[in-house]
Amino acid sequence: MCPKLTLKQRLSGFLGLTAFGYLLTILATLTISEGYDEENMQRFCGFYIVGNFIAIFATGLWVGPKKLCKKMFKKKRRIGTVVWFSLMIAVFTTAMLKGPLGLVLGMMAAEVRSTSLLR
Repeated sequence: MCPKLTLKQRLSGFLGLTAFGYLLTILATLTISEGYDEENMQRFCGFYIVGNFIAIFATGLWVGPKKLCKKMFKKKRRIGTVVWFSLMIAVFTTAMLKGPLGLVLGMMAAEVRSTSLLR
């Protein structure tokens, strides 16, 4: 996908996307500090999930998408990766459709917990 990128280009892309992903995560946290209601929770989930996907994309840019996918879908990580991606999509979709706050929080807690399956 990006084999012709130089090391400098990969590093620049990785650092830029990682910084942007962290910025979105920080913005997500700031939305919660404004008050705990459905609208802020929806914003939080949107920023948080998009930030996570950008961070994964940044890692793929650094090591290469093919190598990243191979590592993520190794036998010992396969179930964790599928659960994690599925929950990320479910949290994002439920939050954007203004689903029940308890459901969004529960799925988000499960998503965070599922990262332990990736080790």
